[in-house]
Amino acid sequence: MKKFLALVLAVLMAFSLCSVAMAASDTPMTAAFLSELSKSKQFYAHVTGHTYENHSDSTNFDIYDDFNTNKISCNFKSKGIRAIYDNGEVKCVFTPLFCYVSASAATVPLLGTAVLAVEAFQTVLKKFIDDPMLNSFTCTISTVERNGQTLTCEKFTGKLIQVSGSFYYNSDGKLCEIVLTDTVGASIGFTVENVATSFDGDVFSVPFYYMNLSVIWKILMLFISLLG
Repeated sequence: MKKFLALVLAVLMAFSLCSVAMAASDTPMTAAFLSELSKSKQFYAHVTGHTYENHSDSTNFDIYDDFNTNKISCNFKSKGIRAIYDNGEVKCVFTPLFCYVSASAATVPLLGTAVLAVEAFQTVLKKFIDDPMLNSFTCTISTVERNGQTLTCEKFTGKLIQVSGSFYYNSDGKLCEIVLTDTVGASIGFTVENVATSFDGDVFSVPFYYMNLSVIWKILMLFISLLG
């Protein structure tokens, strides 16, 4: 009888361990990512492409998104330009020229669309940060092909709020694409590399020795509008 009970106990323990292992493997990778993000409320990624308002572009910039202050910084290193977004205003920093201008997103033709896209991205992603355990979402996990790679797609659809998000992971388990859809059905997607949940706050500052050409910029924009 003792041997029989020991055998039953061993089987139950083995089954329990298998169940734990299966539960762990079924846990969405996005839950772990959002758990870290909800603690720091800082999102960094190198963006290699984005889709917004049904228009896709290859791109190359670093995004720094601080949900504590709602500030966003986009660093277009190849162009020598940084855009620092703060409550509707954009500081456009021209690194090679050691100067910057402050303006609204609508008056910066080169960066206006990109800033609006990352602002929309921030708004929807915050819905997920506020619910890192994803209790308000229904999860669907599938395998998809992207650019010759097999990726794991974890899609989350809001049970009450009409937002959704698809998070794609490569074979190494690294986040490589995020597609978010807002309450009116508009989608914003980023293909990303080197995702992190912390960064140095200096990305939102402009060196003190940079010249502020905001007044000259406003005069130039006024002159252009008069010509039009």
